[in-house]
Amino acid sequence: MAACQLWQSVYSVIGYNDNKAQFRQDARGKYIYYEGALNNFLEPRKTHVYLECDEAQLQPILKAEGDLSTPYLYVMQLTSKWACPEGEVAPTGSFHSETTVSVSIGTYMCIGLIVIVFVYVAGGVAYMAIKNEARGADLIPNREFWMDFPKLIKDGGAFIVDMIRSRRGGGEKAYEQM
Repeated sequence: MAACQLWQSVYSVIGYNDNKAQFRQDARGKYIYYEGALNNFLEPRKTHVYLECDEAQLQPILKAEGDLSTPYLYVMQLTSKWACPEGEVAPTGSFHSETTVSVSIGTYMCIGLIVIVFVYVAGGVAYMAIKNEARGADLIPNREFWMDFPKLIKDGGAFIVDMIRSRRGGGEKAYEQM
């Protein structure tokens, strides 16, 4: 739960913390939008947490304004330096929409691996179909190797485990010194 209301000893969820919060903007400014439990009219209770940038405000201040003019719409104001876009003080009423996205070397490596695998499979299938006139499962390039691959991984893992055990002296398969 992201927000709740206490009214006459009854708690009502006015905003779930279920990764469905949305950043929105209206005439008043930027806000985080949450939906909560259904009200008596089977409509979700809504919460707007307006963000106010104040670089000097290290401890966030949350002011609950309640449901002002619209029933089941709960308004709050969060004032903090953490509400500032990318740590910069934004002028009142502005909306920082520039987003920088950097791609790491790992992303390039993953993309390259996917391209290589695709070219390998597509090229191998084409070769097997055209040159060897293969059909069905025989189209898979190096099919016997790929069928044995899980067993090879298991054998390699067992070899490494045995090697570690023998170096620590606790392995049953350790060789005797001559």
